[in-house]
Amino acid sequence: MEELDLLKKNWETNQHIDSQVSENQILEMLHRGSSSVVKWIFIVGILEFLLWIGISIYSYDDHSLDEIGLTNYETWYDFITIFNYVGICVFIILFYNNYRAVSTTKNTKKLMQSILKVRKTVHYYVSFNLFIWGFSAMFILMLSLMHMPQLEKFREVLFDGNHKLKLFLILLFLIAIISIMMFVLWLFYKLLYGFFLKKLYNNYNELKKMDL
Repeated sequence: MEELDLLKKNWETNQHIDSQVSENQILEMLHRGSSSVVKWIFIVGILEFLLWIGISIYSYDDHSLDEIGLTNYETWYDFITIFNYVGICVFIILFYNNYRAVSTTKNTKKLMQSILKVRKTVHYYVSFNLFIWGFSAMFILMLSLMHMPQLEKFREVLFDGNHKLKLFLILLFLIAIISIMMFVLWLFYKLLYGFFLKKLYNNYNELKKMDL
């Protein structure tokens, strides 16, 4: 943005430069900058998708599911995994469409609308990932607690006596753990995509000033 600030300052102070040419230069710079940011959002989305696939393949297979006693729930696990992948693919397509919309438009108002659409898509994407991750974590932890062979003695103690209170405390503990991990994941997304969205928001404000 330093180049843009210098150009704006030069545009406002130098009387020998045609104002219309300078305005077009600033608009072109804002357009290129916005297009670059959206392209990186698209690229990061793809890299993240590949990362989650790699983690899923490396971490979970039939043997690992059998170890934690989830073999009977393999269909449900596969359904959640496929649903997650399909959802991410849909958002990657939306990211690509947003990139095309930003990079091809020449109209200031349409560019501003496209930037707002990109911001909304990213917010939906982060919310989707947090929901899927939280649901998956609760699903696996609860089933592991109920069926994992290594926890058989723990279950005997859990269901002995006033098990309702113990179940409530265990559930509360799991929710607290998952909430903390989801907050860390949200913070990661906030830092990663927040960096891009801040640049887009700055560009949007500059376009808004010039469109007045």
